[in-house]
Amino acid sequence: MAIYKDPKIKLITSIKERVAYKVRNSIELAYPNEQKISFLDVLENRHSTREFAPMSISDLGGFLYLSCRTRSSERGELGLVNEKRNYPSAGALHSIDVIVSDNFSSNWYIYNSRQHTLDEISVADREELQEFKESCFNILGNGKAGYLIWYVCDFERLACKYEFPETLAFRESGGLSAIQSLVSEYLNMSFCTLGANGSQYVTCLSEQSKLLGVGTAIVGGKF
Repeated sequence: MAIYKDPKIKLITSIKERVAYKVRNSIELAYPNEQKISFLDVLENRHSTREFAPMSISDLGGFLYLSCRTRSSERGELGLVNEKRNYPSAGALHSIDVIVSDNFSSNWYIYNSRQHTLDEISVADREELQEFKESCFNILGNGKAGYLIWYVCDFERLACKYEFPETLAFRESGGLSAIQSLVSEYLNMSFCTLGANGSQYVTCLSEQSKLLGVGTAIVGGKF
């Protein structure tokens, strides 16, 4: 069994800019409509759903905007870019990217949290990523509708500030997944966190930085 050491802030930090994926084109996303539901109702009604109806990309835009957009950013005293989003992150680094793919398409996208767009990524091996995506949808086994949400950590960016940062990456992905679960309930969507991490497939996304797969989920419409 792997034993992870407690993370520690480094005495001397290095500067690591956010990993730049090879982007082919971008899709502008819609903004969410305000829902007439209380936070208490969202909290009490939240539950994981294993069946997914088709969902429009406009609805996906609202989901991503509320759960993981960048509200503001600034370069901190250590020279690292710190961000504010709707979920916590170690050192405000927000080193986790949200990778998205519709099961009916072979395209893969990264959510651009600053521009609120889906940026299509040029991937190294579509067949291998399709295999990974099918394995994720097969975990539920109830239809193929919905979008795969893949949490991918820019591990080098996290490690430039922390020693032994592995647990921080998984804690952040858990916090993001929890927020997305609540947002999906608020927007009347179906959401389910999966057990797959996908670390063996991340080199298909980029080889310029050490990436770490730290979780997956599926989001879709409700019947």
